[in-house]
Amino acid sequence: MSLLSQFSRMSPNLVTASIVLGIIAGIFQASIIPLTLLSIDVVFNSDSLNMTSVFDVEISHIKHATLFLSVMGVILVFGTLSQVILSTISINLTSSLRNDLIKKASKSPLQNFEKVGQDRIFTGIVNDIDDVVAGASQIPTIVKHVISVLGLLLYLAFINIDILIYVLILFCIGFFTIMVPTIISNKYFTDSRNMYDSFQSGVKGLLDGTKELKLSEYKREYYIENRILKQEKSSARNDKIGFVYGKIAHAIGDLIGFMAIGAISFVMINYREIDYKEVLSAVMVIIYTTGPLGALISQIPTISIARIALDKLNTLYDDIQEEKFEREIEIGNIESLKFKNVEFSYSNSPESFKIGPLSFEVSKGELIFVVGGNGSGKSTLSKVITHHYLPTSGQIFVNDEKVDELNILSIRERISSIYTNFHLFTEMLGEYNKDKVHEYLSDLGLQNKVKFENGQFSTIDLSDGQKKRLALLVALMNDSDIYLLDEWAADQDPEFKDVFYRKILKDMKNAGKLVIVITHDDHYFDLADRFLIMKDGLMSQLDNDGDNLKSSMALLGAKFKKMDV
Repeated sequence: MSLLSQFSRMSPNLVTASIVLGIIAGIFQASIIPLTLLSIDVVFNSDSLNMTSVFDVEISHIKHATLFLSVMGVILVFGTLSQVILSTISINLTSSLRNDLIKKASKSPLQNFEKVGQDRIFTGIVNDIDDVVAGASQIPTIVKHVISVLGLLLYLAFINIDILIYVLILFCIGFFTIMVPTIISNKYFTDSRNMYDSFQSGVKGLLDGTKELKLSEYKREYYIENRILKQEKSSARNDKIGFVYGKIAHAIGDLIGFMAIGAISFVMINYREIDYKEVLSAVMVIIYTTGPLGALISQIPTISIARIALDKLNTLYDDIQEEKFEREIEIGNIESLKFKNVEFSYSNSPESFKIGPLSFEVSKGELIFVVGGNGSGKSTLSKVITHHYLPTSGQIFVNDEKVDELNILSIRERISSIYTNFHLFTEMLGEYNKDKVHEYLSDLGLQNKVKFENGQFSTIDLSDGQKKRLALLVALMNDSDIYLLDEWAADQDPEFKDVFYRKILKDMKNAGKLVIVITHDDHYFDLADRFLIMKDGLMSQLDNDGDNLKSSMALLGAKFKKMDV
């Protein structure tokens, strides 16, 4: 996708109008020199002064003066209109590109989203889109300057075709001379942009890990120096070098016109018969041409950065996949969830971690505990249960209906989850019962910490345990059929662990919810209806038959009979 196509897809008619207005402004701008030379010739070679008084100001040859003023007026009006249209399109395009990228990222499967990485997506939304729009917005202006240069060169052909040929040869030499530093400049800009993702990741790590880094001055300084400042310095150095070469190209561009003037004045006149008037006219044309040429060359860094950003955006768009699900089938209240030979693998590589095949069935009103050691597959299983990860093989059934692209969106609406890396929003999204919110704030010991008014929480600047309690409150307001809680009680005081296991989970079970809890809290194992035990990606089941379940480690070491569903 090219820079111009970005604008064209947004408002093709307005882009065309802007370019046409720019072309007209360029044509009239190119006519300034011949009109000036004609006016000077008329003024100095006319036998009559032909004076006209306008507001007590004497003006000679009023017709030529009026024409000159009209041409400047056209340049002003048409050029301004072109830029106003461009500004409007630029604002709309920036908003449109951001909206498209945000929506595409939000529709990305979780596994793909994690693979692409938040840093790349954030940089694309915040930086690359602005760079692309900045470059694309210069294209109509560039067209205007190109038209001005072409118009002036045509007039130069009218003056003396030999001079035109000579100037074109010099311009071509100058162009290829400019391309050398320009290519070098682009390379450094590309390297700088590639380093920016690492810099962004380093800054995110600093913000997320502030508490950990503050405990060690050595680690903090090492991290800042090697993961942030080193990348920032390298990026800044490449930007500086890129702009140096860009400025060299610009300086050469500024001198091309004067080199042509010098060549005509000191060399060409020795080989061609050119009169003084032709040389003077050619010099004026070339001097005037340096303005548009300089403007064109000055846009090289902006266009280069925009092209690099566009390449990054195009790659990002290609890497972000979209879930092509249609909400055509609505699932009623979820009564049961069934896995049949379900497998999930992070990649096709044989070395990639996978879970399964898994076969089990759970029903509403059950309290299920998922236990297992680190790396056993508990978290992966949880994301398959909530349909964030889709099985690589096997089938999932809800209410004996196979989960597919037609009903998965409806099923997700009936699931709530709190993962270990959950995010807490400042507002209550969706419907809620205000009285229930205040009741849960009291039950969870947050009534003196958080106020709830007009759908907003007064603060989320809380301890980790308090944040999890507030996240649980939000999940309870969803009134979902399935709840997946991943190590929710890990950060809680004994008091709130007891409230969670013996009151809230009991209330959810009695309300007919299917509650799946990933936990190691063996003190509360007596509350579970069943256990799903994960080990090396495989699952076993244990029913709570009232035996003394002392600890999760004992539970893991026991011999379990695999479920046969």
